[in-house]
Amino acid sequence: MNVKSHRSVQRERGMVLISALLLLLVATIMAASMFRSFGTQEKLAGNLREKERALHAAQMAQQYAEWWLLSGTAPQPVACSGGIADSSVGQTCSNVLTNPTSLPWANGFTYIPNGMTTSGTSGTPQSGTYFSAPQFYIYYAGPGAGGDLYQIDALGYGGTPNAVAVVESTFVIKTSGRCPDPALIC
Repeated sequence: MNVKSHRSVQRERGMVLISALLLLLVATIMAASMFRSFGTQEKLAGNLREKERALHAAQMAQQYAEWWLLSGTAPQPVACSGGIADSSVGQTCSNVLTNPTSLPWANGFTYIPNGMTTSGTSGTPQSGTYFSAPQFYIYYAGPGAGGDLYQIDALGYGGTPNAVAVVESTFVIKTSGRCPDPALIC
């Protein structure tokens, strides 16, 4: 009777070893999958950050264009077909932007805010560096209810050429009298 109990203990020790190895294998697989998902989440967060930076750059250019129109220094509308001769001087165009999805725009005004640095390369984005300066395009749509109508298209880049945002607004500059619609910016 003494011999039988000794053999069953040896068999149980082998089962514990196999069970422990299986648990270790399962834990290793779970840890590897967690690390892989953390890497994916990090990439998603980085892409979202770059998209937000691009959107903010486009909004800055749009707000600058609106301020520029309100300042009264905008020149008379001209036909903008082949591109702007001097992209450092803004202009108002009498024709709509032909292909807003073809970037960068050949006839857009480049706006470089104070402190903005651009890389112009498709390498790894550096902190605080944008791929390219934002641009805006102003189309004079003609007189409308309460003033002159303008369509402003603006684009901004994040740290890479793939992080791009385009925004558009319709802007009214009051010509005389009071604004007919309180919802409009006159």
